[in-house]
Amino acid sequence: MSGRGGKRARQDGGGRGGGEGGAGGGKKSKYFQANSKATLPVGSRGVLVSCIGGKEQYAAKDSIRILTEYYDKLKGTEQPAAPDTSSKPADISSAIADEVAELQNPKGQLFVHHKVNVFGLIFIGFHTPSPHPTPSEVVQAAAQDVLKTKQCLSKVCMRFMPVEGVCYAGLEDISKLGKKVLAEHFPTGDNVPVTTFGVLYEHRASDLLKRMDVINTIVDCIPQPPYKVELSNPKKTVLVEVMKATAAISVVEDYKLLGKLNLRELSMIGVEVDKKDDTLSNAAEKPEAVLAADAATKGQTLADSADPKQSNVVPSPTSKVIAPDKPEQKR
Repeated sequence: MSGRGGKRARQDGGGRGGGEGGAGGGKKSKYFQANSKATLPVGSRGVLVSCIGGKEQYAAKDSIRILTEYYDKLKGTEQPAAPDTSSKPADISSAIADEVAELQNPKGQLFVHHKVNVFGLIFIGFHTPSPHPTPSEVVQAAAQDVLKTKQCLSKVCMRFMPVEGVCYAGLEDISKLGKKVLAEHFPTGDNVPVTTFGVLYEHRASDLLKRMDVINTIVDCIPQPPYKVELSNPKKTVLVEVMKATAAISVVEDYKLLGKLNLRELSMIGVEVDKKDDTLSNAAEKPEAVLAADAATKGQTLADSADPKQSNVVPSPTSKVIAPDKPEQKR
């Protein structure tokens, strides 16, 4: 085929990488994500993990390893009982939810990686048979251990944000889910102590809701008193994460004390301070005679450098030596 015919054929889909679904896929397939609408599964619970961009697969493996370790520590050696599948579900919606959960997790794994197609972010779903330990309890146990041992658990994972419930990103849905999730963390009664709380709102790839509308919706779900709002350092922090068309809610205690659940930065808190304290303590343990000798040595060194006669400075070979001007001789 001549040049013009070959060019038309390539435009119609022929040739290398042309057309839809052709070999190679062209340049578009390199950047196109077929599941770009993937988001948090509604009705699920788990942990949102921020990681280094491009290392999502490695972060998923590290996250599952860390969550499994601290879940087993909190659970103990007790083996969980198998769920009873013989009884019929109460209604059709629960039956559909059970079938969907079974399809999403056919191997019966406790922790499953769900892609959310957000750069540097992954979601690890909890498919545990019992409600406890909750994602918040597992993440707080890991953060407290890192704060104590200063041991970095992963090179690619950073923040571990627990998710105790997921709903659609609407104020009514957030209010319903908030009342359900917050009822366990903010009980009512006569002997309930006064506790401070705060609400932290974050959004990713979404601008559907206004920040203050979401915060006010969550605050209305918490009885006041005996609970009161504190912005500086609350005892309990309600985390609200809106991503795409879904919203996630959880409650964490001592959020700021635990480094905002950033395990990587939490392992480095206090390290530089400890080094400075060790240096000062070593200087304080020196006897007075040694300190006096050090001071005398420093003073002698300064005196030698100030006296030009005792200076041991040797000019470099490349330095120029300027000789004094000679007086002119009379002829």
